[in-house]
Amino acid sequence: SVTLYAFICSVQPANRLARHLSFWILFSLHVMLFRYYLYDLKYLGYSSTYLIRLQNQLYFLPASIFFAYFSLYYLLPRFIHTRKYIQLAIIVLAMLGFLLLFSYLISKYLNIKLAWDIPLVREPLVRKLDFTFGNGLVYPLQVSTFAIGIKMAKNFYLKQQENEQLLRQRIRSEIRLLKAQIHPRFIFHSLEAIYQDTKNGFIKSPSMLLTLSDLLSYILYDSDDDEVSLDLELTMVEDYVMLEQANDVRDLKIEINNEASGKQLTIAP
Repeated sequence: SVTLYAFICSVQPANRLARHLSFWILFSLHVMLFRYYLYDLKYLGYSSTYLIRLQNQLYFLPASIFFAYFSLYYLLPRFIHTRKYIQLAIIVLAMLGFLLLFSYLISKYLNIKLAWDIPLVREPLVRKLDFTFGNGLVYPLQVSTFAIGIKMAKNFYLKQQENEQLLRQRIRSEIRLLKAQIHPRFIFHSLEAIYQDTKNGFIKSPSMLLTLSDLLSYILYDSDDDEVSLDLELTMVEDYVMLEQANDVRDLKIEINNEASGKQLTIAP
């Protein structure tokens, strides 16, 4: 199943085709419903009403589709993102003039009807003006503005997601750098403490080796997990402090009181 995020943001051809088709279906329904005025409701029972609407959509929808994609893939990256607003205004005016002429020619040479032409009560000039400005100016501007708004909102969201991902990667890198600085010193001192204990008769070295092994396993494998249990964290802190104390760290004192788990930890020299 396709998630909402994949449907909106995925670059897979199937998902892109699905969302573009959905957009144009919704826009076509909007145009068909929007052009019904209150005095048109009496014509909703006529099948010819819907046929006329569909015919008009087939005539004029290509102009809106062309201007929307022209705006998305040419005007947006070249003039809106680069803030070349004067050139943008000139090109938009030129394109709208072309679309107005295109719509006028369609309304002049094709048998254009309005939904309320069921009886034909409007003059041909009124119908031509209505279709010329509605389909050559209003709808192309409306759909291109809406499409650009969606595109910019999606780009902003994806940019935010990318920034958050980069921030998380930077934090992980900083943590790894800190580990790289801490681990050698810690391991060296721990091994030195084990060596000294070995010279003194293996009094603490077996438990110290196990503690060091657990700590290294946690540092290498478990500490990079998204979630680590608090009990495990406290155990590792306790083991770490024990090893540091074995290195003759005299001024180390830690007090932890976790009311949620009921665990108390007090380590002092």
